[in-house]
Formats: sequence, structure tokens, C-alpha cells
Amino acid sequence: MENALNGITCNTIMPGPVRTELIEKQLPILAEQDGITVEEALNHHILGKRWIKRLFEPSEIGATAVFLASEGAAITGEEIGVTGGI
Repeated sequence: MENALNGITCNTIMPGPVRTELIEKQLPILAEQDGITVEEALNHHILGKRWIKRLFEPSEIGATAVFLASEGAAITGEEIGVTGGI
């Protein structure tokens, strides 16, 4: 907080499920183990009760970082959840 007066902000971005190589590799394995489709495994194991029923692209998390670094973001000391609604 001592740097806020100098125009330096500090926030935390807490991403929800992001499309990564790791998740892409795990989904077929989870689906096979459960005897369900990959889409069903995605919904069951990762998306759960989220309102937005899809994986986020890394660029979407990056867009939040760009916003927080912009002149228009008068935000500091916050945890920003990019989660798809939980």
C-alpha cells in the first residue's frame, strides 16, 4: 500500500480453468477412467458449477493483466478472480 501514492499498484489474478497442454492431455484420461466423453469429463472434473462452461484461453487471463496495468484501472490490493463464476 505504501507505493499506491507513487502510482504503483499490486493485485493478484486468480485464474479459473485455463486451456493448457496439461489439461488437454488429462481430459481424455479422465474420460476413459470414468467411461464418459471428454466433454462430460471437462464438465464433471473441471468446470463443475461454474457459470461459464468452457476453458479460458491464456490470452483472456493476459487481457486482465493488461487492464490492471492500464491507466483506466484504479485498482490496488485486490484479488481479481477470472473464474467463470463460481
